[in-house]
Amino acid sequence: MKYLRQIVSFLVIIMLVAGSAGCGGQQREGQVSKKELVVGVGADGYGQKESDLGIYPLNANICEPLIRLTPEYQIEPLLATKWEYKGNNTWRFYLRKGIKFHNDKDFNAKTVKDTLEKGIRPSGKSILKIKEDAVKIIDDYTVDIVTTEPNMRVPEILAHPSFAIRVKENENSQKPIGTGPFRFVRYEQDKELVVERNPNYWGEPAKVDKIVFKFVPDHNSRLLALQAGEVDVITEIPREMIGQLRTTQGIHVLHGKTGAYVALSLMVNGKQPYDILQDIRIRQAVGWAIDREALTQKVWEGNAVSSQTIIPPDILREFPMTNFRSLH
Repeated sequence: MKYLRQIVSFLVIIMLVAGSAGCGGQQREGQVSKKELVVGVGADGYGQKESDLGIYPLNANICEPLIRLTPEYQIEPLLATKWEYKGNNTWRFYLRKGIKFHNDKDFNAKTVKDTLEKGIRPSGKSILKIKEDAVKIIDDYTVDIVTTEPNMRVPEILAHPSFAIRVKENENSQKPIGTGPFRFVRYEQDKELVVERNPNYWGEPAKVDKIVFKFVPDHNSRLLALQAGEVDVITEIPREMIGQLRTTQGIHVLHGKTGAYVALSLMVNGKQPYDILQDIRIRQAVGWAIDREALTQKVWEGNAVSSQTIIPPDILREFPMTNFRSLH
């Protein structure tokens, strides 16, 4: 079965640039930079799923996964220092030592096992394809993860925020407790999520004391809040607003690498009279009829790229099989 796919995607972050501080009002020489960052985001995506509060879909850097995804879509160590494939669907992860959770509990193999086996497996299912007792504790800082089927993308999967390691304050608490550079302060549904700097963070300390994420579902309202100085940063800006923002004084538009995609798929297994697309010449004609350059430049205003796969070019990469034996 063949499909014709047209992928166009973009990721844009809008930041207010004011003085050398990069946020807030004008800064005078010698003045201390602003210690609180206010971010205007879209609708509150947590809803009733407060087990992911501050983790996904809005990642507030409260909790950390074993592996980090870089802005270049590469993976690198975070709570795990290295990992290797041992064969028999088994991945071994070596954990960083001397790390504390925000409640002063030790980060170790047990907390990894508890998170991966219990905290992120709704209805016993997970993209990791693991079951109960699938995380084996080798010692206090070494764990094996055994999948139910061959999966050579386990390290990439574990880089997703949903797999961030956390502990519970008590059985009924929804408060997120992790090892990240920020600690949870408060959450008001559909209003805001507030985090503060973790003074005991094991890595590079945060550059601001507090971040306030304000939920503003309406795109125009978010933009007006930015222009009025009510927020320092806004995200999720529609493509039709980007041209206007580029010409607005005091607003700086930052682009991330292409990460999302829009795809057109053609069905080829329909029954008469819906089987016309089984003819490869028809599918080719549809493909040739799509003006990719016009879509990219006029519809997406230059904020997209064209690709022939469902994986954006910035993400698509190959792992030589020799690299699976030991990935550091």
